[in-house]
Amino acid sequence: MASKGVRKHRWSLDFTSKRPDERISGSPPPDPVGYAERDRGRLPREEEKGEEHDTLVEKKSWDVAIGPLKQLPMNLFIMYMVGNSLSIIPIMFIGMMAFNPIKTLLNFGQVSKQFEGNQAFIQKLVFVVANIALICLAAYKCHSMGLLPLYKSDWVDFLDIRKRMEYTAGGILFGS
Repeated sequence: MASKGVRKHRWSLDFTSKRPDERISGSPPPDPVGYAERDRGRLPREEEKGEEHDTLVEKKSWDVAIGPLKQLPMNLFIMYMVGNSLSIIPIMFIGMMAFNPIKTLLNFGQVSKQFEGNQAFIQKLVFVVANIALICLAAYKCHSMGLLPLYKSDWVDFLDIRKRMEYTAGGILFGS
């Protein structure tokens, strides 16, 4: 029952009509973005599935491998913020920065199961080197806070007392 003088838009519906075929005006709407008529009812070929799966597995393996490297900037920021003072908070942060990579390396057998694909060896190597870098960063922070005994003066308590080889005594005081 739409009037003849009213212009119908491409996406308009006429709800005044009783018959469903008269309600839709114009041609059917175009396919959505990313969809084509040739794709309708077609399943991807097995080779495409295999290649896509291999690519996703390799990408996930690389994400696991460079995970410790992603922690490096945050650990540097935390090191800067806690300063070099000796108190419980900086020591807790340094302990966390040192022991988490050590625990990860001790559980390397479980983590290495996640590395698959052609580049598994390189991914494992990157993972181990990144964790060692985090441990070295924590050791550097301990050194800058003076917690590592690296100097001779740090071991004075363990040095033997020297025996005197000669004695001097006496002397004459000249003057007034």
